[in-house]
Amino acid sequence: MTDDGKKLTPANVEVHIIGFDGDLYGQELTVDLLAWIRAERRFDGVDELVAQLRHDVARCAAIRTPELAAP
Repeated sequence: MTDDGKKLTPANVEVHIIGFDGDLYGQELTVDLLAWIRAERRFDGVDELVAQLRHDVARCAAIRTPELAAP
């Protein structure tokens, strides 16, 4: 329950761990949400998905380390 008496419900999130190459299936992770990046959507093809992921990674890097973001 929240402080205002509302029931908490589980949420599913997809997490892209930048630079990680391993298998975490079945592991419990703690994730800090710093910002909303974008809503879930379908892509017309792999090229469009890859382009969006590159954009998302750049946006996340700018949020996490704004001093390193491109001008």
